[in-house]
Amino acid sequence: MISGLLVLNKPSGISSGEFIRKLKPFLDDSKIGHSGTLDPLASGVILACLGQMTRFTNFLANEKKTYIAEMMFGFKTDTGDLDGKIEKELKRIPKKIREIEIYKLDLISIDQNKFKLLVECGKGTYIRSLINDLAKDLDCVAVLSDLQRTNSADHDIEEAHEIESINNESIKSKLIQMGDALRSLDKIQCASEIIDRIKKGQKIYLKEAEIKSKYLRLFDKKNKFIGILKNTNGLVSPKRLISIEN
Repeated sequence: MISGLLVLNKPSGISSGEFIRKLKPFLDDSKIGHSGTLDPLASGVILACLGQMTRFTNFLANEKKTYIAEMMFGFKTDTGDLDGKIEKELKRIPKKIREIEIYKLDLISIDQNKFKLLVECGKGTYIRSLINDLAKDLDCVAVLSDLQRTNSADHDIEEAHEIESINNESIKSKLIQMGDALRSLDKIQCASEIIDRIKKGQKIYLKEAEIKSKYLRLFDKKNKFIGILKNTNGLVSPKRLISIEN
């Protein structure tokens, strides 16, 4: 079974699900999933998880993402992007408030009625909604006219492969191994006796984990990836391991 991560460059005009299904002919019986949906309008980084990597999809989805978004002023659609119908009048529809994190919001360029923005954000951020909120603050209306994801969970567009370059012969050479695929999480290496205790479900205090991230990549002393630990101020416990179900 093939297991690992493929960093792909999705073009606009296709859904994320339809896009990664193009890999199925090269996967035998391996499972396939992806981390972080892109709308058909959007292009850029898609993280395709294969085999056992599908068990770690959520850990990738929770990490930061970076986008280049184009904001077109002058009209509003019912979907917030160019795929929707133009609304002749603004309607106030009650929406559930979602708390999100925006780490960076920079104006890259202005071209007539279009602003290009760089957005670095956390999980659950809808760029269309962000554009709508920005337009409101400017006492105007606008839509998302173009969107490219340039980074997801520390995987950059520069390392993304075109889907046409994937075939039976090339797929394994383009795979990123699971331990490195989760590179946005801090790493910790443990001796075999510690790993044995963790596999039995025991909680263990590790001083070196005190200042590390909430979730840790666990490796043995030979640098073999074991799985993910939950870390609470140095007290670690198994969260998702390769060899056992949690």
